[in-house]
Amino acid sequence: MTPQELATRIFNLENWQKYIEGASRYIFTKDIYIRNNRRIIGSIYGGEVNGGGTAINLPAGWTSGRDSTGNYTITHNLGTTDYVVTTAPFMTGSTRYYVVDVSARAANSFSLNTILSSGGVGSNTDIDFFFILMLV
Repeated sequence: MTPQELATRIFNLENWQKYIEGASRYIFTKDIYIRNNRRIIGSIYGGEVNGGGTAINLPAGWTSGRDSTGNYTITHNLGTTDYVVTTAPFMTGSTRYYVVDVSARAANSFSLNTILSSGGVGSNTDIDFFFILMLV
């Protein structure tokens, strides 16, 4: 980013502040704000993994793998368990009901299960999924 592009971006952010209700409660830094003294800069990550466990899109240095049918591990090496993960299955035109849940959380990885629910009974199945990880 050139110095001129940075100056333009800062100018735009300063002007956006007046359009947010109660903007005096926020301090703007780049594209992300600090509220109630909680920094969230650089602490949101996301990714997509296919049903075989291969990364479709992950942050740099992260890996994914399929441990068994419907069981996956994402390795991030953040060195903390102070995070939350939200997930979603990728379903194109499906009338089936899939669930993706976090089954384990460790300092450098987390595990997910992908489940096909049928009549209230679930069975592990391999499907593509998305996740968002946010440090807290």
